[in-house]
Amino acid sequence: MVAKNGDNGNRAGRGTGRQAEQERIGEVVARYRLQQRADDAGTILVFGLWNHRRLDAFLAGENAAETLGVPVARMRRTTFFVAAFSTAILVSVAGVIGFVGLMIPHLSRPLAGPLHLRLIASCALFGAVLLLASDLLARTLLPPQELPIGIITSSVGAFFVVTMLIRNRS
Repeated sequence: MVAKNGDNGNRAGRGTGRQAEQERIGEVVARYRLQQRADDAGTILVFGLWNHRRLDAFLAGENAAETLGVPVARMRRTTFFVAAFSTAILVSVAGVIGFVGLMIPHLSRPLAGPLHLRLIASCALFGAVLLLASDLLARTLLPPQELPIGIITSSVGAFFVVTMLIRNRS
C-alpha cells in the first residue's frame, strides 16, 4: 500500500500532525475565552461608570437616593448581581487572588474622593498596578521557581488588614 502525502504509514507521524492541529485549535479556543473574559470585565467596568450617579446617591442613604429618583430596590438588586457575577467570572479566569478587592478601594478613596466616577477608574488603575507588581515580585523572588501571585497579595493584604485594625483601635 502506497502512503499519501509523504506518509510512510507510520501511525506516530499521523498522530503528531493531529496533535499539532489540536494544539492550534486549543490555542484559538484559549484566545477566544480570554477575549470573552476581557469583554466581561469591560462590561463590569461600563456598568459602574454608567451608574456612577446612582451609586453616588446611595452615599447619602437609601431614603435620599429614593428622593433623588433612584429605584433603590432594583438598583441594589442589579448591583448585587453584577458584583456576584463579576466576582465569579474574574475568579474563574485569574483564580483566587486574595485581598485585592479589600485593599484597593481603601487605598484609592483618599486620592480619588468618595464619588464613584473617579473612584472606579482609580480602583481599576491601582488594582492593575498592584497585580503587576505582585506578579513581578512572585516571578523574581525565587528565581528558579515562581510563587503563586495569591501568596504575595495575601501577604500584603494581611499586613494591610492588621494595619487598618490597629489604626481603628487607636
